Amino acid sequence: MYLKRKIYDRLVQWKDTADHSTLEVNGARQVGKTYLINKFADENFAHKIYVNLFELSGKQFMECYKQATEWQPGQKRPEHPLHDAFRVYEPDFQDTDDTVIIIDEIQESAEIYNRIREFTRQFQCHFIVTGSYLGRVYEPEFRFSSGDVTKITIYTLSFEEFLEAYDEEVYEKYMQISADMQDFSFYDGLKAIYDIYCQVGGYPKVVQTYLESKDIQKAQGELVKIIDTFTNESIRYFRQQSLYSDFSLYMPDTEPREKGTCRRQYQ
Repeated sequence: MYLKRKIYDRLVQWKDTADHSTLEVNGARQVGKTYLINKFADENFAHKIYVNLFELSGKQFMECYKQATEWQPGQKRPEHPLHDAFRVYEPDFQDTDDTVIIIDEIQESAEIYNRIREFTRQFQCHFIVTGSYLGRVYEPEFRFSSGDVTKITIYTLSFEEFLEAYDEEVYEKYMQISADMQDFSFYDGLKAIYDIYCQVGGYPKVVQTYLESKDIQKAQGELVKIIDTFTNESIRYFRQQSLYSDFSLYMPDTEPREKGTCRRQYQ
């Protein structure tokens, strides 16, 4: 099931602008960044290269990058080492305007993040970089390329996006609401849908589960999985255990417990 996202139009606008900047897509885990970016790339470019620095493709690309950029004093310097890195990784790579390179989870490598200026200025193809924990790029080893980056953030589904997926006819009527509209039964129906949205939320996987099953508890079960994944993955980004302990106090308690007991405390 495809859930329409309004942010898609922003992606198209970026592609059509003349400044040829690298697109940096931010957003929490499971908000649909990877799916939406790949869908956009498939529909708007003739060629796509996808690298996820958190997966095997990332390990393989880093090996290609190291091979292409390796140099010893006294040797002839390679003319286009970054281009060579992508050709080693993808032999059919062509640096053309109808090619897009997506580097996912870029916060995993300061070395690659710091090449954004060169990606923007030395290539004809387009670059999209994204990650779920881009707060890491404010650490000292990451250098921000001012003027070379266009930033957008993808959030969970808004109520309007949820409503369109839930009932397109109701959504069309909702978009035409005027101040003098007196259809109170429509407002009551709209309020009922909004109450569902408040219980389900806007994570695409959770929304999809609800729309397919019409079961709020089943959808909330998917939400619990997302929260647990986020909590477990976040641990590796806290250098001090005390910071994680403070952070964990603000996370929802997804573990079943007896009535009257408190959530566990981290020591």
